[in-house]
Amino acid sequence: MKENKSYAVIDFGSNSVNLAVYHVYDGRLERLKNRKSMLGILGYTHKGSITHAGIAKAVEVIAELKKKADNMGAVVYCFATASLRGVNNAREVTDAILEETGLVVDIISWQREAYYDYLSLVKLLKIQDAVAVDIGGGSTEIVHIQNAQMTHSASLPVGSLRLYQDYVRGIRADETEILRIDSAVNGYLDDLIWLPKTECDVMYAIGGTARAVVKLHRAVFPSSASKNDYVYSAEDLDALLSYLLDTNGHFDMITKLMAERIHVIAPGLTELRAIAKRTGVKSIALSKYGVREGYIIENVFLKGGV
Repeated sequence: MKENKSYAVIDFGSNSVNLAVYHVYDGRLERLKNRKSMLGILGYTHKGSITHAGIAKAVEVIAELKKKADNMGAVVYCFATASLRGVNNAREVTDAILEETGLVVDIISWQREAYYDYLSLVKLLKIQDAVAVDIGGGSTEIVHIQNAQMTHSASLPVGSLRLYQDYVRGIRADETEILRIDSAVNGYLDDLIWLPKTECDVMYAIGGTARAVVKLHRAVFPSSASKNDYVYSAEDLDALLSYLLDTNGHFDMITKLMAERIHVIAPGLTELRAIAKRTGVKSIALSKYGVREGYIIENVFLKGGV
């Protein structure tokens, strides 16, 4: 079946809400537009529920992004990850979004989130063997791919924003707080007995934290590599973290690079470093594809028969 249509995905995450619009034709997927809004819905959570202010803000952001997709004539999907998984009043949130925008929010499990990451890497990047890590705001998915099959997957109940909220008191994490974050992440990794046995040289990093780390790496280690094909040594993560912890400078430069992530970059980088060390990978590659593309692949290509 051949198709020539536009599809949009609104990804309601814990840290940000992202819109991605794609053109689907002859079995191909071409990204037309990306838009992002830093909502930080975890900051609106109280005693396991999202506050009325948080619901109103989420509705406002998603309605604005849907309008952009509608203006492009796209068929619009919306899904939520750890932003709504386990939230006491998730139904209240999704009902409010439905009433205002007409969108049904698909709250995906971590298993589906990991599967979508896997689909995007195998179908679009043609990956055969690798470890992939998708650090979000509220959770982290880890996938092991062997012979183009997903052999293992796991989800850590922490991401860059949750780690910041749980362990950091000020705007920037200090060395003591980083040590606590590293210990907490490694505690979760201890349960993944398969992780050190993956024997992969490359780890594919997905998501906003991965892109922020690349921005930082390009500043600290100037390179001509393109952003979408960026590969760097896993050993560089130590230097990047030291750079962030340097209290004598760099703050202004880092703020210019990623003002919206100034508080979560160090926690996210610490988690990425812990996972890289546990796997023993030699290099880290930024993946330009992830859960949003995987969601389109399943819902349009596979279920839709394209």
